[in-house]
Amino acid sequence: MEHFGRYTSLSDERTLSLLDYLQNHGGSCSTMDLRNVISNYPTLRERLDWMSEDGLVTIERVYAPVKKTTVTLTDTGKKITSLLPSGYKSIAMRYADPVMRCLSRGEKVHYKELLKCVSNQRTLEKLLPELEKEGLLVRGVEETSYRMKFAVATEDGIKVAKGFQKAHRMITEGRA
Repeated sequence: MEHFGRYTSLSDERTLSLLDYLQNHGGSCSTMDLRNVISNYPTLRERLDWMSEDGLVTIERVYAPVKKTTVTLTDTGKKITSLLPSGYKSIAMRYADPVMRCLSRGEKVHYKELLKCVSNQRTLEKLLPELEKEGLLVRGVEETSYRMKFAVATEDGIKVAKGFQKAHRMITEGRA
């Protein structure tokens, strides 16, 4: 899958759901079982291939007597699953990973900078309210200009962001 260096498979909205499913089912499942998470097989296959590129899972295909594909969490996948907290629906949204990493210092980050982490403003406008609803960030507007919107990670948000940073580092070092 074609993707930029700042994105990993964690930037996709379904990766965390797949990792959780695998973790909750002993670390290994068939693709038929994983269709409970992503019902469309070509989409599932694409996500699993990307996760495999990132070193999160291994994919084993056996063709005798019938084709069966088994997906297994790697050690890296297990570590990353333990780094990222469960219970936050918003962190499983598309581009939550790069946005949270951008907010990891706990400082004000203007929308202009956050837009570099996502594909478009509409995506950002959809993601930020969800992250704010779950208490991971606070949004605001600079007093000097109504156009200068910003976001700041909360204490919980910083913890989640640090987890994403560690996970991102593990994946990018594994690619090298």
